[in-house]
Amino acid sequence: MINYNNLSFSNSEPPVDEKIVSRTEKKLKCQFPPDYRDFLLKVNGGVPSTCEYHTEQWGPLCIDCFYGITRTRDSSDLIYEQDDDDLATGFLNIGFDPGSAPYYLVISGEETGNVYLRDTGLMDEDGEPALYLITTSFREFLQILSRATPRRPRTAANAPPPDNTPSESAAPEKPAPKASKKRRK
Repeated sequence: MINYNNLSFSNSEPPVDEKIVSRTEKKLKCQFPPDYRDFLLKVNGGVPSTCEYHTEQWGPLCIDCFYGITRTRDSSDLIYEQDDDDLATGFLNIGFDPGSAPYYLVISGEETGNVYLRDTGLMDEDGEPALYLITTSFREFLQILSRATPRRPRTAANAPPPDNTPSESAAPEKPAPKASKKRRK
């Protein structure tokens, strides 16, 4: 367990140093916001002790896991998870919810630092998966998680249904302001 910003993280990737984070930024052709860079250096992904949180605008939401920098290309690797043709320019896929909906961190432009949830089950007026603005910084997102109730250990009694369909109460009511549709190259 790693403690960071009043949260505990389990299943984090092995520690990384400044050189590895800089190499990852170079490979992804981006610069991480300072708060997210600090998270990678001190935690490097993992499962937060608090999963479900509440926002004024969207109600109850959940994050299952944050990606870290790994030494192999696997499903928890930050670099591997950027190989998504639908990932817009300037967005970094940083984690997912229990239904596999991705969380994005904006890494360029005026919205740098914003954290979004992409709801692949709800389409906007253009037929694209809806994006919901969660916070305007990664640090703020962790603060929201730190104030929420810690997750209970998963048992047969509280495990999600086999198809991982989110409950209706967990679905946001309406999408956030539109993000750029420009695709990464």
